[in-house]
Amino acid sequence: MSRTPRTKAHPNARWKLDHDPEALPLGCNGLYGKSGYNKHKYHGTEPCEACKESKRHYERERDRGQNYPRKLKPCGTPAAAKRHRYNKEPLDIACRLAEQRERNEIRDRKRRAKLAASTDNQ
Repeated sequence: MSRTPRTKAHPNARWKLDHDPEALPLGCNGLYGKSGYNKHKYHGTEPCEACKESKRHYERERDRGQNYPRKLKPCGTPAAAKRHRYNKEPLDIACRLAEQRERNEIRDRKRRAKLAASTDNQ
């Protein structure tokens, strides 16, 4: 089963053949993305061409999955420990300590909240 290529000829095309993924067109507020377009809509004005183009480019990139690639958190953070577990990699000491520190903070926060709630009821 072959997929229909998304080109200008395709009726549901969301990107152009001359699309430049490296370009980041700015809206009239000087920012890339939908914020300028949304600002126009919030104030009840017609969005300017710059804001429309910035929004279109942002949405094309989002649909392609090319928007901002996520940076991996370094070892020694709870996110890195979760990543190691998800990838079935052995945990290093820094990640193990970070995970333990996070669990302790959550447990202490719950204890403090429970203690504060019990003293408020008295």
